[in-house]
Amino acid sequence: MKKIFLIIFSCVLLNATEYQISSGNFYYSPSVLEIYVGDTVTWVNEGGYHDVNAFVNAVTGLVYENPENFSLPPTSVGLIGSHTFTVPGTYNYNCSIGSHASLGQVGTIIVLESSSTSWEIDAGNYYYSPSYLEIEVGDNVTWNNLSGFHDVVVTSGPELLELSPCSGSCTIGTLTFNTPGVYEYICSIGSHAANGMVGTISVVDSSEVSGCTDPNAISCDGEIDPLYFPECDTCSDDEPCDNYYNPLATSDNGMCMYNITPEYDEFTITDTGNGSLELDWSDFNPPVEIDQYVLTRCADINGDSDNDGVLEYEMCVMIIAPMPMYDDTQFVDDFSDATEYGLDDIAGIKYTLAVGYPNNNYWGSAFNNYYYEPESSECSDGEIDNSDPCMPSECFGGEWYDIIIDCAEQMGVPCENGVYLPPDEGVCCSDCVLSGDLNLDGIINIIDVVSLVNGILNSSLTYNQTLISDLNNDTTVNVIDIVSLVNLILN
Repeated sequence: MKKIFLIIFSCVLLNATEYQISSGNFYYSPSVLEIYVGDTVTWVNEGGYHDVNAFVNAVTGLVYENPENFSLPPTSVGLIGSHTFTVPGTYNYNCSIGSHASLGQVGTIIVLESSSTSWEIDAGNYYYSPSYLEIEVGDNVTWNNLSGFHDVVVTSGPELLELSPCSGSCTIGTLTFNTPGVYEYICSIGSHAANGMVGTISVVDSSEVSGCTDPNAISCDGEIDPLYFPECDTCSDDEPCDNYYNPLATSDNGMCMYNITPEYDEFTITDTGNGSLELDWSDFNPPVEIDQYVLTRCADINGDSDNDGVLEYEMCVMIIAPMPMYDDTQFVDDFSDATEYGLDDIAGIKYTLAVGYPNNNYWGSAFNNYYYEPESSECSDGEIDNSDPCMPSECFGGEWYDIIIDCAEQMGVPCENGVYLPPDEGVCCSDCVLSGDLNLDGIINIIDVVSLVNGILNSSLTYNQTLISDLNNDTTVNVIDIVSLVNLILN
């Protein structure tokens, strides 16, 4: 393989670029242009009479100290001319017509050495050498035929390119690769490709920074436990390691490592009522596809035996092992492995869920703990539970007993000369209220009549007032009920 840097004119032209500068009354646009060796600049006149003078400064009369001097003759409109720059350096120029230069019609072109590289691949009977080549965007590759009759045909890649065949000692041709990607090519002559005459060119963009691009990955800013994750010695120099989040990376290297686990509200533990617990972390959304989950149960059956306010969780067992790979997000713990205790015997359980990410150094590096304690059924004598007002409970002898509430309506006792009103929230039994007693003072009089009339006129009767006011039980409150209420009072 031959590698030649493009500092020779003939090689430079292989990757040349053309630029255009507009010229008008007292301006060049752009006035400053940065190009590479081998590039060509064309000046176009948009109005007026202008030239391109890179010989003499029309303002000072001094010769420009350009790497090389040139000029293009003036025109009234259209193309002034073109110039190809083969020598690097800074070129100053102006318009030499009249006082155009002193009025600001000047320009500068900065010509840089080309960073492109030229590569060569030899072709012979059933081979390309080298068959694999990695280059950068903008590089050129030339295929030299040493013997036989061969061509170059790109069969897959960002661009489908080809070079015509030639015979004997000759140059098949040169290709410039301006798009990053992987190019697979063959010799399409006869059975040459089938006999192994194939090649690959990988084109990379040198401006790209490869690294971990996911801000959810472990980072230099995070607290990394070296027991579970590799330390990064270059973090202090603002150079994250390959598996650390790199905010400057432009292309992901696929090596991110994570310590993200389900939040506490994403890991639910439910008593199934049959001596088992259902564990569910299906609400957890990992940043990448995981390899496996590993689950450990630690149980405490003695309670806080050392009276330090914390359960000890002495009895531990792995209930989802690393192998085989478990990737479901639900699990029913039936305690079938526990010979010394069951769910009814425990004071508390600690579950440890490890999330196995593909790039982590081992399956247990990302983990979190989740706790379960059964509800206590013990109570103190005399303690009252009013959570259900219609079925309160009282503790006696350490056990709960229901208190029977006798409600007249529920027992079928009629409400004489009145109606039952639904109980308020937190109250069990309905109230028996005298029909027509809108102000609930226990008697019916002219005040109730006035309240009824106002309620009908203003449509302001509440649900309970409507029940009390419907004296004829037709489900409608109107003037008939007013008359009935008056007659009830008079009689």
